[in-house]
Amino acid sequence: MQPYARVVVAEPSDVMSSLLEHIVTRILAWECNSATTGHQAWELVQRLQPDLVIAEGHIRDMDGLELVRRMQSHPRLASIPVVLIDVLDAEARAAGAAATIAKPFGTGALVRTLTQVLHQ
Repeated sequence: MQPYARVVVAEPSDVMSSLLEHIVTRILAWECNSATTGHQAWELVQRLQPDLVIAEGHIRDMDGLELVRRMQSHPRLASIPVVLIDVLDAEARAAGAAATIAKPFGTGALVRTLTQVLHQ
């Protein structure tokens, strides 16, 4: 497991956002910065240049796929891996996402996915 990582979570649901924050901060012991809209996530990604982004596929005002596409078009952000939640794997990979995970997911599956993505 990576000893430290800065993560941006883009999730509109308060319940799901809290769950993801708990997993990132309490189980993985990483830093978590949350956004409830795509534009908020985009601003955080540009400012923080995190190690990883976790984004809901169906977030308000800019979906997860668009967030990945924007990141891919910026040289300093293109190498940041993105895990998309609830997006078809082929569509996500075509946009440039590192991985996908479908709801409902178990904590163990999410932890494995996140750690694998950071070690690629």
